[in-house]
Amino acid sequence: MVDDDRSQLVIELAKTFIELAMEVDSSWTKAYFRFSHEGNRLGSNASCVSNGVVNLVSPFQHDSAWDRLNEISENLFQEIGKPKAVILLIVDNEFNFDVKFEYDDMRKWTITKIDGATGVPEGF
Repeated sequence: MVDDDRSQLVIELAKTFIELAMEVDSSWTKAYFRFSHEGNRLGSNASCVSNGVVNLVSPFQHDSAWDRLNEISENLFQEIGKPKAVILLIVDNEFNFDVKFEYDDMRKWTITKIDGATGVPEGF
């Protein structure tokens, strides 16, 4: 496992997600992408903040970008070498980004609007 490989994947993930956020809404200010991998279960979702409103990003409307995000995330997961992980990517419209990893709590940082949730990952 080479740190340079992981760093390149994180940069590629951030770049791809920033491009998607710009496509989703040109007035976006912050966006979140969450990828989870637990055994045979994979999942991802995202949200974008624009003018103080949080909207979930549809993978169906942006399927090619979504496929690429999942592919990069899966490669990053393989580089990490853990049996399960959650990856949370946070980007803003000034091209800043942060990536967080969780290896125990597969429900951490969920992105949803169900049951009154805001669409921002829990804990942010």
